[in-house]
Amino acid sequence: MIAFYARVSSEKQADRGTIQSQIDYARKWFELNNISEYRLYADDGITGTLPIAQRPQGSMLMADVKAGIIDTLYIYKLDRLGRNTRVILNGIYDLEKNKVVVKSMTEPFDTSSAAGRFMLTMLSGVAELERSNILERLSLGKGKALTQNKWVYGLPPYGYRLNDDSTLRIEEPEAETVKWIFNSYLNQKHTAMEIANLLTATNVP
Repeated sequence: MIAFYARVSSEKQADRGTIQSQIDYARKWFELNNISEYRLYADDGITGTLPIAQRPQGSMLMADVKAGIIDTLYIYKLDRLGRNTRVILNGIYDLEKNKVVVKSMTEPFDTSSAAGRFMLTMLSGVAELERSNILERLSLGKGKALTQNKWVYGLPPYGYRLNDDSTLRIEEPEAETVKWIFNSYLNQKHTAMEIANLLTATNVP
């Protein structure tokens, strides 16, 4: 049985795509190559630094591999298997150990030949380098934003809103609630649990 594995990490901007775009590509590829029977496995929002067997759909894939159901695994691109060389090569080793051939739909390799395995090693190194570059760019971008007093860590805290330039502005009347929380606790008027219960009772998130 042929299988296709797709993955997108939680850093979707870095991956530049979605699970569905990979699946759509695979279905069209299989159709063009007259392959009608295959299984799909897709891990959405799962980091490529985790071993395949520790991912929800990856673990299902490996269970089917060990059961002898899968003999060929297709991927859209090698970095869908992993984002560092060790994870990729260990994954390939576990698949090959169970007599599964790994092939990429967009890269010139498959593990059924010596040349393909050599290309695989090179591409796995490129995948790790690409991830390192992405993380470095993200870190530099956040550092620059912080020096400009911009908010870079997701949703703004309660009592604030984001301006168009990513700086924070105070939001009333939420700010009054925040002041009340601090004053109540610091002046020992209420315990943290009492404050939480009061906020819940008044529908404050």
